[in-house]
Parts: sequence; structure tokens; C-alpha cells
Amino acid sequence: LHGGARGVGRPDAQLVLVGPVTVETYHRKLQQYIERTGLQGRITLIPGLAADDPLLRGAYHAADVFCLPSLHEPFGIVVLEAWAYQRPLITTLFRGAREITTHGEDAYCVPCDDAAALADALRLLIADTGLRRQLVEGGRATLQRNFGEPMVMSQYEQLYRHLTVIGPA
Repeated sequence: LHGGARGVGRPDAQLVLVGPVTVETYHRKLQQYIERTGLQGRITLIPGLAADDPLLRGAYHAADVFCLPSLHEPFGIVVLEAWAYQRPLITTLFRGAREITTHGEDAYCVPCDDAAALADALRLLIADTGLRRQLVEGGRATLQRNFGEPMVMSQYEQLYRHLTVIGPA
């Protein structure tokens, strides 16, 4: 948190954390840390927004960079959301991200649990408009190529053909 709010080299940088509160004690620790370090004006917590909540859409549109510092997520649907909202993506290399992103092409990827690398990536993307644009274009292409309607429909068709061949269980 500290690196994200103060370590990006921009005094006007804001860090907005959006997502469900899955562990209440962790949420309280985050709030206490923000207060203890005087970062109340720099870090905002927005817990638990539904996918169709206008505030969530607004958060995506307001973001200069979308950062997903997860240690573990099986898939990472928010990666697809960031691409759909055309936000440059920084992600840690948890399993789900490793399977769907390509460093430097559609995302800027850093090791899990490496706060210094994450802060460096944030500084780089904030400063480099061309790289942000490149990652947005790459993300849009990856989203369409791998998760667009033609690909998804083709995969469903293959699944149904397979199921009709093997018959009922």
C-alpha cells in the first residue's frame, strides 16, 4: 500500500482498492494502516461492488492504470474486465494471470509478493504513455482473440460435439 500511494513519484497519485471484503480482520488492518501512516487522502477502500454497479464502472474509467497484486486467483476475471475497460494492466504472476497474460504485450507482469517490483511497474506505467497505450491495445486484442464471442462459441460447439459423441453418463 505504501509503495502504491507514495512510491510512484507523483504527489497527486491516488490508490483505490476495489473488491469484496473476504476477511474482516484484514480489512480492519488496512484501515488502521491507512490511518496510522496518514494516507487517508491518498488511499480509498471501496468494498464489495456488484459487476453492474455504476460505481465499479466509474472506478475502471477513472483509473490510469489497473493493478492486480493478487497472490492467488484461479482465473482472474478482473483481468478481462480491465482489458474490456481498456485500462493498462499491471498484474502479479499468480496462476490465473500467468495463463492468460503476456508480459509486455497485454500486461506488465511482476513476481508475486514483490512490493518493490510492483512500485517500479506503477512508476513506469504512470510515466510512459506509449507503454500504457501498447498494453491497452494488446489487452484488447487478447480479449477479442481468446475470449471474444467467436472463440467462446467455437469452444461451446466443440464441447457439445464431444458430449454428443460420448453420450450420456
